Amino acid sequence: MAELPTGAEDWADDVAGYWRLRVPERLRDFEIAARIPPGHDPAEYLLDRWLGELRIYREIPPAAFEWTLRHLFLRTSFHPIMELRVTGGPGDKGADVVAKTYVDGVGPHKYVIQAKRYGAKRTVGFQDVSQFAGTCFKIHEADTAVMVTTSTFTPGARDLAQRWGILLCDFRQLLVWTEASIPPWDAEGMKAFLVDPTRNHRAPRHESELY
Repeated sequence: MAELPTGAEDWADDVAGYWRLRVPERLRDFEIAARIPPGHDPAEYLLDRWLGELRIYREIPPAAFEWTLRHLFLRTSFHPIMELRVTGGPGDKGADVVAKTYVDGVGPHKYVIQAKRYGAKRTVGFQDVSQFAGTCFKIHEADTAVMVTTSTFTPGARDLAQRWGILLCDFRQLLVWTEASIPPWDAEGMKAFLVDPTRNHRAPRHESELY
């Protein structure tokens, strides 16, 4: 494991504790969204309500953000986890979180996640994706490569990621992952959430469901 700044895990534990405290509030959000009159978009309503949660991600140190993504993966993985490591740091070659799950009938599946904890005005660009594309498959041997940011991606970055088969998770998808427990590689789940978030979510209904 790469050496991380002192306290990175503690920061991430604090964020995890905050998620536990938010369980009742999150459920109320979904209950309110279910009563939204026809003609209004409940998904947009929820995303607007959750925008304030981005400050949690944007204010913690970058290393702590990597650890929170580890927590998120642990909470939302579909399959048994064989390996889950935070590897970010000097010389990580773009791999901040590495996970390996076991898929029945298929075998091990490796995820390589790069974290970009940026402010709202700084976007992830073509060069960022290009650098990750050069390492995520060839060096890290990812089956699924994901870039996660607290900001947005430029059109050029999105085009390049699509050509390489890299999944992009911007701040809106990060909020859905955090609040509705739908990870960015679950494309069908993400689409279903946007159609009807009050039915199509996996938000924890009790603190004990977080881990």
